[in-house]
Formats: sequence, structure tokens, C-alpha cells
Amino acid sequence: MSRTSDIRYRRFLQIAFAICLAVTIYGYSSGWPAWQLLMAFALVPGIAFVVWMYTGRFRRYRFLFGIYGTLALAATFEAWEYNHFPESIARSLDLPKPRGEPNLYFEYDLPAVEARLFPDSPDTMLLQAVQLNYCTSGGPFFEQHPFCTKYRDASPAAIRGVLEAALSKMPKTNEDIYYSYIDVLIHTGAEQSQIDAAAEQWKKLFPLSERTDPRTKVQRPPR
Repeated sequence: MSRTSDIRYRRFLQIAFAICLAVTIYGYSSGWPAWQLLMAFALVPGIAFVVWMYTGRFRRYRFLFGIYGTLALAATFEAWEYNHFPESIARSLDLPKPRGEPNLYFEYDLPAVEARLFPDSPDTMLLQAVQLNYCTSGGPFFEQHPFCTKYRDASPAAIRGVLEAALSKMPKTNEDIYYSYIDVLIHTGAEQSQIDAAAEQWKKLFPLSERTDPRTKVQRPPR
């Protein structure tokens, strides 16, 4: 960069910084949230730093800087969107309420997608059982939801049937299927022998599980 170009560049940065400073002062007096004020104030220094990284003494690392800088921005956005920022930082920056984790069962209908891709998978059947459980016990909103009306029968008995179909595939790695089945047997008033057999199978396949035995935390309905 020639001396004339360097002078013009510095003058441009000074003017741009003055404009950003004026915007920041205006935003502060208008009650803008802190994160917007910070972005307005740091815009020009941030641009100057990026230009320096791509033209200065460390320009040999500009490719890595571009990759890690992009990943850092994406990670920051993801941390905010899924509410992983520390509460103190979010409060001090006046960050807006994030969208939060998406509901894969009632925003994207994950069970239906999995059923089209892997119709015979026990994991797919477990997702359907979880969705059915919401449909039967989640109140009017879920009962009238389009993802629930697609089922001919949304009841505890239907959940039990889906889990039994999953267990017929003899899965060996998904503990949730066996554990959920015990819970469903209890809530559908199954024979104690069936419940005990399901619990023994769960303990046999997952002896190191730290989960509480469903038989000890849920009372059976009266027969």
C-alpha cells in the first residue's frame, strides 16, 4: 500500500469511526440494547482488524483466519439461539430471548421423516412412540395438532403396540426403547409378570444403567 493510499485509508477509518461513534451515542440516548451499541461501536475497528489480517504481516495466515473467524461467528450465533450463553452475559448485553431448541416432534415431524427413510428401524418406532405419548397426554393443543391426527389411534395402547413392534426387532443398543416399554406397561395396567419380565430384560441388556427402576417410582393404577 502506497503512502497516499495509506493516508486515504486512515482518513476513511477516522471518518467511519466518527460516524459509528455518533450512531452509538444516538443509540445509547435512544435506549438501544447493549449488544447493538457494542456492534455499532466495534464495527470499524473490526473491519480494520480484518483488513490488517489480510494485508499485514500475518497475511500468510489469512486463510486460517477466515475459516476460524467464520466458525467463531457461527458458534456464537448457535450458542445464543440455543440459550447456551451464561445468564450474566446475556443480561448485561440485553440479548433478546433466543428461539431455543427446535421441537423436532411438532415443528419438523421428525418421526414421519425417519419413517420414510428407515421404516423398519427400532429407533424410528421409538420416535413415533414418543410423539404418540405427546399426542395422548399433552392436552388439546397436541391432540388437535396435524402431526397427531395422522394416527388412527392415539392412546397408551397404541404406544405400547409401537414399542412392542420395536422390541420385536431385538435392538441391543437403544436403552430408551426397553425403559419406555416398562413405563408404558405400568401405565396401561399390564400384568405384573409382564412388567417384571420387561424390567429383567432391561437390566440384563443394560446392567450399568443409572436410571431408576420404573417399578419403584410409579404406582400402578388400580385394577
